[in-house]
Amino acid sequence: MQRRRMTALSRCLAMIGAVLAVHGPLAAQGCARHDLAAAARIVEFNALLMAASLRCRMIGVDIMAEYDRMLVAHAKGFKAADETLMTGFTGATPRETRLAYDRHKIGLSNVYGGGKSSKASCTQFARLSAELSESDLPDLHRVAGALVPRPRLPAGAGCPTAP
Repeated sequence: MQRRRMTALSRCLAMIGAVLAVHGPLAAQGCARHDLAAAARIVEFNALLMAASLRCRMIGVDIMAEYDRMLVAHAKGFKAADETLMTGFTGATPRETRLAYDRHKIGLSNVYGGGKSSKASCTQFARLSAELSESDLPDLHRVAGALVPRPRLPAGAGCPTAP
C-alpha cells in the first residue's frame, strides 16, 4: 500500500512539475538556515496550491474539497512551518514583524495567483492534494521540496532576498 501511494505521488509530482515548468514560477533564492528554507518551502507550497485551487474554480474545476482535506491532514505541519518562517522576519516591534511576514505571504499569493490553469493541471492538483491528505509529514516535505526547490526567503536571516 505504501509503495503504491509513493508511486502515485511520484506520478503526480512529475505531471505537476511539468505543468509548473510551463505555467508557474519556481525561481527563488538559497538560504544558509536549513530550518528556515524547509519552512519556506511548505509555506510557499501552500500558497501555490491555494492559488491553483482558486484559479481552477474560476475555470469550472472545483478542487477546494481536496485542498481543504490536505490542509486539515497537515494542519500541524503548516502551522509549524508558519511559526518557523516567521522567525526569519524582523521588525522594530512584534506587530511590525507580523506585518512583514504578512506582506511576504501576500507577495507569494500574488506570484502564484498570476499563473494559468487548465482542466488537466487542475485534475493533477486535485489528485496531489488528495494523495497528500492520506500521507504523512515527510511526504508533504518531499512534495514541497520537489515543487518549490528554492523558496522565496526573508531578508535579515542569513538568506538573500527574493527578486
